[in-house]
Amino acid sequence: MELMTIGAFAERTRLSAKALRLYDRLGLLVPARVDRANGYRLYGRSRWSLPGLSGCWLGGIYRAPGRTSPR
Repeated sequence: MELMTIGAFAERTRLSAKALRLYDRLGLLVPARVDRANGYRLYGRSRWSLPGLSGCWLGGIYRAPGRTSPR
């Protein structure tokens, strides 16, 4: 599987690297691998689509019933 850095994945998906880090922290879009030595997130092509979240306003997930803020 071809893996790409968070910057390359952000560019291809038109999401910011900051948003990708948040989605990882929330468990919404986790990278295929995280390098143990440097913490770099690596994404694969299978992460390009978000089934079940398409058209969903991700900011509203914080306020979803039963969901607590990660802060």
